[in-house]
Amino acid sequence: MRVSMRVSLPLVFPALLVISTFQIIIEVSGSEDGIAAGALFSVVILPFLFAGYYLARDAEEIKLVRSVLPVLGFYPFIYAIKSPFSWILAGLVILIPVLSMRYTGFGGDRTEFIVFALSVLACLGMPDRDLSAVGIILVSLVFYASRKRLELQYIVSYGILWVLVSSTHKIDPFVFGMGIIFGLAVFVIFHYSLRKALERTSASQQNPAGSDR
Repeated sequence: MRVSMRVSLPLVFPALLVISTFQIIIEVSGSEDGIAAGALFSVVILPFLFAGYYLARDAEEIKLVRSVLPVLGFYPFIYAIKSPFSWILAGLVILIPVLSMRYTGFGGDRTEFIVFALSVLACLGMPDRDLSAVGIILVSLVFYASRKRLELQYIVSYGILWVLVSSTHKIDPFVFGMGIIFGLAVFVIFHYSLRKALERTSASQQNPAGSDR
């Protein structure tokens, strides 16, 4: 898939931030400080996610944004869950968007599977086994009950995971709120990217000769 630099560069920034803060991930993942770092760095990348969405013009670029956003939506958990699951999640959040840019965008079913897998991985990184089990059960029920509705699957799973990972520490309400705001913002961007794709498809059908412009 050929994607312009104006779209790919904002979406690459979160991966660069993970790489530059990997020592922080090693030191604080799964702790109260890790949850705070996850919330803070997630808010930092939000303008770049908005930029990627806003700058996407043609069908391939919109498809890329739709496939990458739910993956980057797990950004806070890179810092918030315990190692080594945080390291694995960091690698996937870096690798999946890069591969999507380099090759083909992920289709709806594949993206749905990836989001489910990342949710389960975040559950496995919870502080104790009971929370992990509860998280996996709840996430599985969400994905079963809302099949083919990726945006709903993402936001409900994200809310479950953020509440569970924050429940074992005395988290400042401001930090907790930042995490909630990030999840809602990703949900909104993803929702509007779906609308943008539908509008693009409709315009292409009405004016096939100008669909590439």
